[in-house]
Amino acid sequence: MRLPVSGARAGWTALVVVTLGAVAGCGTSGTSGTGGTGPAAPGTKAAVGSTTSGATPATTWAGTTTTSTGTGTTAASAPTTTATGGSATTVSTDPTCTFGPARLRLTYPAGWHTNGAPEPCALFDPDPFTVPEQSEAPTVAVMVAKEESAFDPAAERLRSSPSVRIDAERPTTLGGRPAICFTMISNGMALLETGTRTYLCLVDFGDSAVAFQNIRLPGLPDKGYDAEVRRMAERATPLP
Repeated sequence: MRLPVSGARAGWTALVVVTLGAVAGCGTSGTSGTGGTGPAAPGTKAAVGSTTSGATPATTWAGTTTTSTGTGTTAASAPTTTATGGSATTVSTDPTCTFGPARLRLTYPAGWHTNGAPEPCALFDPDPFTVPEQSEAPTVAVMVAKEESAFDPAAERLRSSPSVRIDAERPTTLGGRPAICFTMISNGMALLETGTRTYLCLVDFGDSAVAFQNIRLPGLPDKGYDAEVRRMAERATPLP
């Protein structure tokens, strides 16, 4: 499945905001859509929209070993096991990365992969993924986007969308911050295929709202990523 690319605005921020805008039934303001550029290369995951290409910047993780696994993708090491007094002890090495648009430090599961370019730390998946130049971004387990409005207007935009049915809305707190977790089903009026399920937790970071979400296409199995959406939102930390 493909989402039309939104405008000439560069970066992964535009990509994931387009995804959220598609769920809400509106695009990024001041931009116009363009089509995709054909199917992804063999071995890549299904695509959901992006336009930007460029050199992969250096990415630094906290206390992990990283390896390159394809264009714009970095893998974090799995937890290490060491012998202590004749018994094995597993040491957690959950990695972190910096999501620049909202100045957040995000923690994600050891062994998962994240994008390194053009806007690092926006997409996360247990499997390696690549983003061919001038193509679309892969559908992944967790996507992160900084909303272009504050928390309350962003939540209202989701509620009033004609393109989705709200199956559930749960006010909560994540990381001590106000949040709302939505379960939404697309009716096909916007960019998402009819029956596509989106689980999205919108978190209030004061000056901005940030969406943590998983999109599951019709017919695909539930892999339990809703819990990881909440966990990543819970562990997100604003930078000084």
